[in-house]
Amino acid sequence: MKPLISVCIPTYNAADYIEETLKTITAQTWKNLEIIVGDNASTDRTKEIVESYSERFDGRVRYYQNMTNLGYAGNCNKLIEHAAGDFICIFHSDDIYDHTLIEKQVRILNSNPMTAAVFCFHQRVNNELEKIDDHKYQFEKNDKSILTVNFQDYLHGFILNNENFLVCPSSMVRKEIYLELGGYDTRLKYIEDQDMWTRILQKYQISIINDKLMLYRCHQLQGSSFYSSNKRRDLKPSIKYLKSLIKESDLYTALYSEKLAELEAIDLVDLARNAAFENNRTLYSQLITESIKCKEISRFFWKHAIIQKLPIWISFRIIRFK
Repeated sequence: MKPLISVCIPTYNAADYIEETLKTITAQTWKNLEIIVGDNASTDRTKEIVESYSERFDGRVRYYQNMTNLGYAGNCNKLIEHAAGDFICIFHSDDIYDHTLIEKQVRILNSNPMTAAVFCFHQRVNNELEKIDDHKYQFEKNDKSILTVNFQDYLHGFILNNENFLVCPSSMVRKEIYLELGGYDTRLKYIEDQDMWTRILQKYQISIINDKLMLYRCHQLQGSSFYSSNKRRDLKPSIKYLKSLIKESDLYTALYSEKLAELEAIDLVDLARNAAFENNRTLYSQLITESIKCKEISRFFWKHAIIQKLPIWISFRIIRFK
């Protein structure tokens, strides 16, 4: 018997995108699925659009609206509670999915009982679904069609290559794994997924389909836009999380502390840029000084390294008036 797949879609004010997403999910070649949309107290037409799909697809598309915004982790956990399937996809309401994705993911989990979850790679696109770049993760540059990831692979990719190659909105996870780990940590913000994949990988392996089977839409309303925002004032939560994680092991401290210090130094330069854009010379000087103390940035990141090496007053003027 074919397993039931629960496609869970956490959403908030996604009226501009969710119809396109639902079209690609209802067109999947794997037909034994339920689609559950968890609306985090939207104020736009999201409810109207999703309920119209529910009527057209004999109730396969289910919708509920939270009375208050539960945050991303809280919404995901509620979706997991509602899910009846053996495997749970948490897909996003602004992305586009290849019609064969779910079928390929199910095959991998069915044939690999030790695999806890399966992902795919993605193509970054803009609002109009135009390709942004041809970026490939280092982990993606492999001839194998199915890649297997363990905990150290994930740390290595994240820290040494500065790449989070487990793309959340392509995930399919065994429901029993979510239940075993207690779901997403509602105390976290921006790194809920990173924490979940880390906790899974500390006990199990994850597979990745080595193909771009989703279009990952980049826009200013998505949560991950926080990282590139010129209004960000604090170190990336992902770097803080990794720093606390490697402290748990002397081996990982020895392997990754130097490189993680460089990532922190790079991010401090990015924060200094934000200060320069706001003409805050004092904060800019403090952040550049902190970056230099943290770690000398290598020539590989030459744009950041130059800012470190120039006199502060010169680099400030270059950034401010370029």
